[in-house]
Amino acid sequence: MKFRPLDSRNTSKIVPPPEAYYHSQDEVSLIELWAILIRKKNIIIITVVVCFVLAVGYLLTEPKVYKSEVSFAPPQATDIHPFNTIEIAGFTGFTAEALYSRFLSTISSNAVYRKVFDEAGVASVMGGEDEDENNVLFQEFTESLQLHIPTKEQGADYSQPASLYLEGTNPELISRYLNAVVKEVNSQVITEASAVVQQKIDARLHQISQEIARSREIAVRKRQDEVARMIEEDSIARQQILDEIAIAYSKAEKERLAEISRLQEEDSIKRQKILDEITTLREHASLKREEEIVRLEEENRIKREQIKDTISSLRSNAKAKRLDRIAALQEAAEIAQKIELTGVITPFAQNDAQRKQPVIEGFGLANMPLYLLGEKALRAEIEGLLSRPSDDPFIPDLRSLQDQLKQLETNEEVEALKARQDDDPFIVGLPKLLDQLKQLETNERIEALKSRKSNAPFIPELIELEARLLRLENNRLQEKLQSRVNDDPFIPELRKLELEEQKMRTFLLDTSQTFSARIDQAAYPAGAPHKPRSDLILMLGAMLGLMLGVLFAFFAHFITTARLRKSASG
Repeated sequence: MKFRPLDSRNTSKIVPPPEAYYHSQDEVSLIELWAILIRKKNIIIITVVVCFVLAVGYLLTEPKVYKSEVSFAPPQATDIHPFNTIEIAGFTGFTAEALYSRFLSTISSNAVYRKVFDEAGVASVMGGEDEDENNVLFQEFTESLQLHIPTKEQGADYSQPASLYLEGTNPELISRYLNAVVKEVNSQVITEASAVVQQKIDARLHQISQEIARSREIAVRKRQDEVARMIEEDSIARQQILDEIAIAYSKAEKERLAEISRLQEEDSIKRQKILDEITTLREHASLKREEEIVRLEEENRIKREQIKDTISSLRSNAKAKRLDRIAALQEAAEIAQKIELTGVITPFAQNDAQRKQPVIEGFGLANMPLYLLGEKALRAEIEGLLSRPSDDPFIPDLRSLQDQLKQLETNEEVEALKARQDDDPFIVGLPKLLDQLKQLETNERIEALKSRKSNAPFIPELIELEARLLRLENNRLQEKLQSRVNDDPFIPELRKLELEEQKMRTFLLDTSQTFSARIDQAAYPAGAPHKPRSDLILMLGAMLGLMLGVLFAFFAHFITTARLRKSASG
């Protein structure tokens, strides 16, 4: 809407200013505000849409954070029953409250969190490569870890469950980690409690062992004192009889040793005579064997020299024949070269090339001259003969001579004589001498004297002395005390201690179904993210867009009104 400016030519008609230029009254008309919003609805809609799009973008870019929770309560009496099944002096067992308190103090330990973090491989899942990165990842992973324990100040009682919370971007990982933490804490607490029970058992076992050992030691001392008293009473009388018996035994022993010495001296003289004869025969056999070895080696040496001379002569003849053959072939090759005969001329030509060569009548292959073989064949044969490294393959009977020479180098008869370590089987008359020597070495009379275990049967007065000694030693009570190997039946209270010890040693603490806390609710992967909340973010985005849209609408209306006022006043 345009207004015409006032001038001197149009002063009769005054155009009133627009309604917007009137001074507003104090009260605000809601209808006018609503009309403004209706006029500026495009701004409001655009602002709402922009804010809503920004909220959607934020939800799409912001990582989803999941929250898992595991709750646990105090154990029941059946959960800790194995710890209270054994009676130990001075130990009343564990209460559920004590084990649960230890569970709560252990689960708040950062060392447990780190141990489970390392054992569960959380760092590898999160991409940790070294120790420093693992430490940083551990701090980030456990930053949102919270332990909630109801306290008495909050009006909670002992039986209310506690909870352990953890937030993260991997719901399966954090739920598995929480369950592993609870399992590890329970394992540590049960292990500590088991160690305490075992320490109590070991201490009681040690105490029982000391009591049993002390009781047995006292019983042994009492029995030994009684035996010592009885022994001392009989020792004097017994000693006199023992001295007489010892003298009789000594006399009999001297007589036995003297008889053994006499018989051994006689056998020694006979044995030495036979040994001298055996030594003479063995020396003679050794000399004879050495002479035989020398004779056989000399014969072998002469035969080897003869064979070597024969081989040398054959090789010389073969070399001379080869040189003669080379000379004849060289001469024939020169003749063939002079007559320009390169191919072989035979009485019967086999091909066109041979047919062109002249055929000599009356010559066969056996008696034809060498030059008819052609220069090429003759030169090839000469070259082969000159390059021959050895004439041995062309010498008849050479290999046979070499085999004979090799056989002579290892004469089995000579080797057998040299390897012979004993000539006794080849000495005539030696077995008879050895039998005589063996008979002397086993003198039955000497062996009987040496194998005599006791001289008692040869001591006439020994029977009377032993009868007197037996009467002194026939103390039945003393014998029973000395032969007693176990004083346990005579020790009061011993069986009771042994029964308690056996019970302690056979006690088996089964902690497979023992728990220091009862899992009220295990941690499970969250189905929906905890943060950010999409419904709340979208609602806040829409509300913020609406508020900003209204604000922008009023601001745009204010700008438009200001411009109109400015143009109207101008």
